[in-house]
Amino acid sequence: LGYWRTLGDKRTLCLYNFSSDVRSISLHFPELQQTGKLVDLLHAGNTYSLTAGIPPVLKMRPFASHWLYWEKG
Repeated sequence: LGYWRTLGDKRTLCLYNFSSDVRSISLHFPELQQTGKLVDLLHAGNTYSLTAGIPPVLKMRPFASHWLYWEKG
């Protein structure tokens, strides 16, 4: 399950894995195919680097939650 939360011009991608299996999710959003990073607001210190033109892939543990805030590079 995934959805965007928006407050003003700030957006956070909220992702949830309700499965007992590891899931890989490819994030095909135009804004995420630029240079920058995703900062996980629920897991302090976790960031995911973004490379221009390549959609990021996130592996989610069973029953995991991630709130990802995009910081432009």
